[in-house]
Amino acid sequence: MDSYEQSQGKRSIGHFLEKNVFLVLFIHEVRSGFKNPLQKGWIAGILFLGSLFTLGSRNLEAVSALLVLFIFFGSVVTLVLSSSSISGEIDEIADSLLSKSVKRWEYVLSKFTSHVVIVVTVYVMVVLLQVGILWRLHFLPESLDYGNLSFFIMIVGLVLVFFSSVGVLFSSLFSRTVLSLLAGFIVWFLLVFLFLATGWNFMYSPVEIFEHFLPILEGSWDVEYWKILLFYTGSSCISCFVSLLWFYQRDL
Repeated sequence: MDSYEQSQGKRSIGHFLEKNVFLVLFIHEVRSGFKNPLQKGWIAGILFLGSLFTLGSRNLEAVSALLVLFIFFGSVVTLVLSSSSISGEIDEIADSLLSKSVKRWEYVLSKFTSHVVIVVTVYVMVVLLQVGILWRLHFLPESLDYGNLSFFIMIVGLVLVFFSSVGVLFSSLFSRTVLSLLAGFIVWFLLVFLFLATGWNFMYSPVEIFEHFLPILEGSWDVEYWKILLFYTGSSCISCFVSLLWFYQRDL
């Protein structure tokens, strides 16, 4: 009876997956994303560098160095991977949508959610591993406010989600991956490189946020944090919404 119930349970799960096209697409995209050679190389590289920072600095500087890599290099990797998510499949999209029961919103939304899940999973896995090791070995200051540290880590995570959403947005707007990647790098240049090179102040720039790493940990940065959170979460949601509207009007 138990084996029968188990087989019935497996069938019901399989039936649910077959009916839920979005979930099938999402799972497929996540699996494909982690199999991507660039993603594998990024994970291996960030784990290796993170271990070097941890064993080398053995203090809070190891965490800040790791977050720098995610802000400046992780955002670039995220843009490269997400910018080809739709434009890279432009020749296959029409056949998939016409020959299978795939709705346009299911296709686009699966791209957004899968890339966000991959980015957040890699980021949280690496950062928590490093912080956990430093905490376990008593390398972190006793006076460290873990709440403020978690908040800063969350902001950096939202930055990565933002660039992932921007990449998928431009990938849906342009038919060629080169154009979507170029548009994504323009956004990266305006928000990251420009402020890094010029030293301008703009509280929504990842550069400005990181320069206030210690004030955020101490709770002394005099800004309205809800505006930063709204900027990145709102921008990501708007990117998704615009992509859905554009993709529904697009001639495939």
